[in-house]
Amino acid sequence: MITDEIIIKKGTRQQNIALIISGKVDVLKKSEIIAELGRGSFIAEMSFLTGKPATADVKANGIVKLISWPQKKLHNLEQINSALSIKLQNILGKDLTSKIHSQ
Repeated sequence: MITDEIIIKKGTRQQNIALIISGKVDVLKKSEIIAELGRGSFIAEMSFLTGKPATADVKANGIVKLISWPQKKLHNLEQINSALSIKLQNILGKDLTSKIHSQ
């Protein structure tokens, strides 16, 4: 559980990808809220898909419960179970696309 703290700092490489189980997070650029994400949204998915550092800060807005997975293990999933890896990529792509469309 995380309460009112920065979860992701812009410019940092992410080691994990996380799914919001409960609560809300604010996505910030230059201290301005550009999006609010809630239950069912992924964070750090863009870093996972691109391999690049975070493009925004993500801050817990109150109490937030997350479940996270190491990005390295998820990338290795392709060699272990390619069908599951493809499904994960599709889910993350849909999540990212919905975020882009909502802006």
